[in-house]
Amino acid sequence: CLKLAAKDGEIATVSFVIPRKRTQYFQDDLYLQQVVDVANTTIGVDWTDLQQQQQQKVAVNVTRISLKPSDMQLLSEAPDEEESTLKKRRNSHMKAMEKERLKEQPQSTEQAFDQFSRMVADAPTANRWDAVNIGTEVADDEWSD
Repeated sequence: CLKLAAKDGEIATVSFVIPRKRTQYFQDDLYLQQVVDVANTTIGVDWTDLQQQQQQKVAVNVTRISLKPSDMQLLSEAPDEEESTLKKRRNSHMKAMEKERLKEQPQSTEQAFDQFSRMVADAPTANRWDAVNIGTEVADDEWSD
């Protein structure tokens, strides 16, 4: 990865590490096929001819190579990873919590109103509109016009 320094206008290399779990597979989401050669098939055609024929499309031949070693399988083609017992347990716990939360959801408008009323009753009553003066006001003689 490269970065352009704002002050000096220099291009500097920036290195970083991307942690991966399945290192036995080629990470084709990171290492895409690389362009090796670009051959324009319109070499020898005058630029003014191309401007006159705006409908004409320019064909470009691009040669790409893969960085994948021959003995590795692509990550995008790899079989799905098996869930560990910890992950299975966590998922089942999350589903149970979601089911409990859905049980607590109001089933009717009346239940929703009752639930809202309980929440409002527990909420603090002071807010910015009914705040009490705590005596930090500026005296009248300190105001300047």
